[in-house]
Amino acid sequence: MTDIGFVLLKMNNDKVYDDILQTIKEFENNYPNNQIVIFNSYSEKINTYNLPILHLSQSQFVKGTLIIFDLPSIIVTNKFPNISKRILFANNIPWQNNTQTTYSEWLSLYNQDNLDIITSSKELYDIYDICWKTPLGICEGFKYENVKKFIQ
Repeated sequence: MTDIGFVLLKMNNDKVYDDILQTIKEFENNYPNNQIVIFNSYSEKINTYNLPILHLSQSQFVKGTLIIFDLPSIIVTNKFPNISKRILFANNIPWQNNTQTTYSEWLSLYNQDNLDIITSSKELYDIYDICWKTPLGICEGFKYENVKKFIQ
């Protein structure tokens, strides 16, 4: 396994981010010889499970895999030179709320060679498969046991 960066542009103080941070902590515990880091620009979290957190601007220097969670993260990491792979954990349909963007613009974001997609449900899997490219698989809940098979 290569080094892994998790891009969390914003971390709210709620259960969703607790689950994500617990999963990242399990990666850190199970792969002590790999660099595992969170890249963030805004955080309300009090308990970050003693995980290394760097400013988002440092994510461009990662040599390995980036795990991203939203559309702005795709855009921010789009031209990073050292990234071997980016994996989007998709749990929504961002183009549903943004009807001003053309299909070709969405296609240029989602149909990149170094971007793989994991969806959180069968319905999202089917939608991403039809619209952009076939996702790596379905990962219901961002839990270590579910996620690790996609990051190997």
